[in-house]
Amino acid sequence: MPSGSTITLINHVSSAVEHTVFGVTPGYGGKYNSKSDDKLYLVNFDVVGAEYFNISGGVDIDTIKASECAMWMCIQAYNVSTHTNNQLQTLVQNFSYIEPSKQRPPSTGPGMFTFNHTFPPLPAEMHATPGTDFNVSLAGLTQYVWTLETMFNGTGNLVDPMGEPSSDSVEAVWKHSANLDPWIKQVALSMTNALRNSSTGQSDDVIYAGTGYQLGVSVRWPWIALPAAMVAASLVFLAIVMVQTLKSPVEAWKGSPLAFLFFDVEQEIKRNVMGHTDRFEGIENSVSDARVMLKGKPGGIWTFKAA
Repeated sequence: MPSGSTITLINHVSSAVEHTVFGVTPGYGGKYNSKSDDKLYLVNFDVVGAEYFNISGGVDIDTIKASECAMWMCIQAYNVSTHTNNQLQTLVQNFSYIEPSKQRPPSTGPGMFTFNHTFPPLPAEMHATPGTDFNVSLAGLTQYVWTLETMFNGTGNLVDPMGEPSSDSVEAVWKHSANLDPWIKQVALSMTNALRNSSTGQSDDVIYAGTGYQLGVSVRWPWIALPAAMVAASLVFLAIVMVQTLKSPVEAWKGSPLAFLFFDVEQEIKRNVMGHTDRFEGIENSVSDARVMLKGKPGGIWTFKAA
């Protein structure tokens, strides 16, 4: 294979059942060469398989599929913001290059156990704090490599269409073998989040360098358009009434109810009331339907006359 792996088909007999399995001798990788000195590789593995119904009826070389997967250490810059109580995180840039000359730990002595891989200065667009070093310990890197190589080393026997994976991690690879890109990205993201959230390392360095925004009030104008329009219309209506009242020839007055005691009523209305003043609702029944208007007389006397 381009990755350097060697694949051998083996007819394996177990419990009187014949299985067709792959024997794989791993290589160093093709596209992701773990021997490269410019990345800190954690794992590099091949996924090889064939469709069950094709391989069970006789191996067809065209049905065999293989994929190469790899993970390595890198530095990521994020843009984190909060909007309407939701945190938004976007990846700004990845940086994984490491100088080959700084990857070689001492072969002997105590320094081989305390050696750190140090990344070179980051690009300016990642906005790293000046003077900050980004290191990966050799001990931690070795533990990652050992764990991942053990986790992703296994087989899936084609005993039936369901298969018999040798481990849960191999079963996960099996289920996503149709498209491994989203799966390996999710694995890398889960490991990244676990490393960021559960790290026990102590550091006095600045852990935040960015732009902060003061909380404020965001007004959604469409929501207050209706009440604002009603208030504005009421003010306009009030102004129109005031102007019309000012220009009207009718005197506008408002005073105490005692003012009516000083107004006179014409004789015809008084005659209609005669004989009804001592009865319950007598006045109301006799003249309640009469329409009157207020007219002035010489001497400043006002009288209600029938309209």
